[in-house]
Amino acid sequence: MSSKGSNFFWDSCCFIAFLNDDRNAYDIPSLEQFLGDAKNGKARIYSSTITLAEVRPSFLKKRSIGTFADFVDDLSGAVVLLDPTPDIMTKAGYLRDLKYKKANATGRQLGTPDAIMLATCVYLRDTLGVAVDHFHTYDQGKKRGLEGGKGIPLIGYQEWCEGLSNNPTALEVISLSRCHPIHPEPRLT
Repeated sequence: MSSKGSNFFWDSCCFIAFLNDDRNAYDIPSLEQFLGDAKNGKARIYSSTITLAEVRPSFLKKRSIGTFADFVDDLSGAVVLLDPTPDIMTKAGYLRDLKYKKANATGRQLGTPDAIMLATCVYLRDTLGVAVDHFHTYDQGKKRGLEGGKGIPLIGYQEWCEGLSNNPTALEVISLSRCHPIHPEPRLT
């Protein structure tokens, strides 16, 4: 099930940044360019349907865009949302159950939404055979999660995997290219 062009997996925060046009904090022109590439068939953007729950209406500052579901529908297949399967949810549970540690820092836990996102991307790559170029996120673990305490950052995940170098589930995530969405061919403005 691979598609022509590049394939990217977006964390919910990428959609929220784009839909709020938050140019002071994020590289919105890159997000616009990735979405334009997807609309033109040069790329495909994937995410989990959990994004529908994470991109809450109250997060969206521009009321003219409607709901996140409306936005995805308007893109006519350029953004593909994957439903969690039992395999994805099982892997997410394993990821959450790992004992994350970094140097002398106190242990942290991977949040449920993050675990589902990572497990979905691994499933997309390893089970569905889509060559995922990058997992795009802004998550560097600086915010407190709903489950209490700081979570494991998605960018820098590998730094919290001390003692997990032989764990196949952790290694699947470590092998993902997780980075900020910065377009490799930025437009001149």
